[in-house]
Amino acid sequence: MIERRALPKIESFVDIVLSYDNQEFRRNFRLSRGTFHRIVDHLAEKVERREYKGGRLQLTLEKHILTALWYFANTECYRPIASRFEVSDSTEIKSVDGIVSALVKNKNNSYVGQKESSCAEMKIASEHFKVYLSQITIVYNNM
Repeated sequence: MIERRALPKIESFVDIVLSYDNQEFRRNFRLSRGTFHRIVDHLAEKVERREYKGGRLQLTLEKHILTALWYFANTECYRPIASRFEVSDSTEIKSVDGIVSALVKNKNNSYVGQKESSCAEMKIASEHFKVYLSQITIVYNNM
């Protein structure tokens, strides 16, 4: 049997992120806190969660989304993000893939149209984030 080893991680980073003011949240995630909450509300109905059968606790949907958004908004690899959010590398990869899949799968169901404000956001965002920002902000700023 493979024994798990405990690796040091940044504790309670999600709590720190959730305590950010709106300006700091936008600076780190490249979108507003309101847009983040609209994404959470929208995906809460769409993302399938497995039934908890013991073992390690499942990540909250908010934590999945925050880790994915951090990946989109910053030029960091999976490993430091996983360490920052207290998850394994494989969980971080699955979080990003799962959130992208859920956004792409449901984008046509909630597409309303692009606003001028989302265009301004896209110009501010990093090149890495622009790929995903167009799908995220267009859909969720108009909800």
